Amino acid sequence: MSGDELESDSEDTEAGESGASEPGESTPEAQPEIDPDEQADIGDLADLAEQVEAEAGATDDEADTTEQDPADELPTRDASINDSWGDLYVGTVTTGLNAVIDEYGKEDASHIDESLARDLNLDVYVDKWMAENDRAEMDPGTGMMVATATLCATVLMTKTELPTKALERGKAA
Repeated sequence: MSGDELESDSEDTEAGESGASEPGESTPEAQPEIDPDEQADIGDLADLAEQVEAEAGATDDEADTTEQDPADELPTRDASINDSWGDLYVGTVTTGLNAVIDEYGKEDASHIDESLARDLNLDVYVDKWMAENDRAEMDPGTGMMVATATLCATVLMTKTELPTKALERGKAA
């Protein structure tokens, strides 16, 4: 055997052992070597990327090998958020008040957090009141409609001139 044949045999063995013998898959031998002085120094960027991914809840794509039907999946969101009437009410009131603060608040005014309303048990009182009126459970469609109406009203009232124009038309009539 010549030296060329030995190299060919050793490359086939290494590719077979690494499992990269499929067409289109790269092998370590197929990658060009980069001299250390030509490599980019990314410093802390790799750590920063991992930190950002961890904070965003990113997972390792290779670890998740199960296939799911996208129609069966619900969007993910913070587990601390519930879908009760009280939660929706607290979110609505907080969103509305923050819009008022944006529009009419003092220069140093900051947004309020939902925790302020929750500390007052506003969400619990709303849930109890709805339960007393036989509306304890909120179906997704109702939640969607109430949240959409709240969002639209908040934006239209605080970010447009619609209320002013409506009042002007009312006075003119």
